[in-house]
Amino acid sequence: IDSADGEPVLEIYRQFQPYDKALNEIYALLKEQLSSETMQNLQSEQIKWIEKKEATATNEAEKYKGGSFEFVAYNSSLYGTTKNRCYELVNNYMTD
Repeated sequence: IDSADGEPVLEIYRQFQPYDKALNEIYALLKEQLSSETMQNLQSEQIKWIEKKEATATNEAEKYKGGSFEFVAYNSSLYGTTKNRCYELVNNYMTD
């Protein structure tokens, strides 16, 4: 990847990082707040979500295999799914 092609990858990665960090923070808070039964269910759900997230990103990248957009597609997919997961966890598990 030359510098012109690398810039979109870096930008998407920069956008992804805060959501990845937030997801880990949300998950840590939920570990403290949820009952053990609910947390066990969430852990199983989270493992499935991680597998699906990775598979989706790989599939998106495959569409551009060998092209300069391959890595952008992969990281863009991670960004979108991770961002959405943050909101899902907050909306579904964090209550007043």
